[in-house]
Amino acid sequence: MEVKAKDIFTSHEIDLIRQAGNEADEEKTYTKEDLQKLATNSEEYILSHSSKGKLIQSLNNEYATIFSKVTRIIDRM
Repeated sequence: MEVKAKDIFTSHEIDLIRQAGNEADEEKTYTKEDLQKLATNSEEYILSHSSKGKLIQSLNNEYATIFSKVTRIIDRM
């Protein structure tokens, strides 16, 4: 099963995904493995800001909906 980014993520979320170093655009199609990699890369991006205490919490909050959506979709695949 594959899903398109535009079917699951908002434009803002796609921008955040890119910011974390992932390939993303509205037409990108993701497999289960792609989504797992996206989540891992995003987590690493957030953790790379661990020396900046308040920033890491802010990033965690920003990416929370992305992680929730990815987890839900992976569970259905």
